[in-house]
Amino acid sequence: MRLVTRAERLSSLLEMLVEHGRIDVEHSADHFGVSAATIRRDLDYLADQGTISPGDQNIIDYADTADEAWKIIRDFYDMS
Repeated sequence: MRLVTRAERLSSLLEMLVEHGRIDVEHSADHFGVSAATIRRDLDYLADQGTISPGDQNIIDYADTADEAWKIIRDFYDMS
């Protein structure tokens, strides 16, 4: 399994939220090969950025589709 960058992981987490409406921290940690604490830090980071609602990591405020979720991450990291 190849290691993913933080940007890729954040994008995938946003896509999971958009598609499934929730994140399973333990499953995500296993999927990405990181600790549950890392996933929680990623979710905290997304909440700090205003991408997801603080305290409710099941809701996306302004990303209605996976494409929009990826655009948020791409714009944040200024990736083309």
